[in-house]
Amino acid sequence: MIIQFFVNGRQKKITMTLYDDLRTSELSISKEKDGTIQAVFCFDQSLKVFEGHFPGKPILPGIFQFEMVRYAVEKISGSSLQIQSIQKSKFPARIYPGEKIYISIKLSEGNQSYKIRATIKTGELISGKLNMTLFECVKE
Repeated sequence: MIIQFFVNGRQKKITMTLYDDLRTSELSISKEKDGTIQAVFCFDQSLKVFEGHFPGKPILPGIFQFEMVRYAVEKISGSSLQIQSIQKSKFPARIYPGEKIYISIKLSEGNQSYKIRATIKTGELISGKLNMTLFECVKE
């Protein structure tokens, strides 16, 4: 994915390596006895995504919050997944580089899909709430 932005009137482009950023930022992903998925991430400030979001005042983009959830469900399910739809999203607090991010994911499985309800926290502060549907990619 290529993101374009401007710094001091000059256009910059960065290539986001989303999967690599998620993989290197993952601290743990596990499935609890009740079926809830728990995940912990921490994004280093040196990641390119922070160059454009926002220069001098970096925060984690909302799209990364969706992708952290998708990535965690993929790891647990062993399936390649895509976002089919987003029913609800709310980002009441910012996530800064270096903060530990705790995600709790409740899911219900359907026919090659997963309905997701996720809560994202930094410490005790809720940073995001997401309801979305993921579907399994068909392999040819």
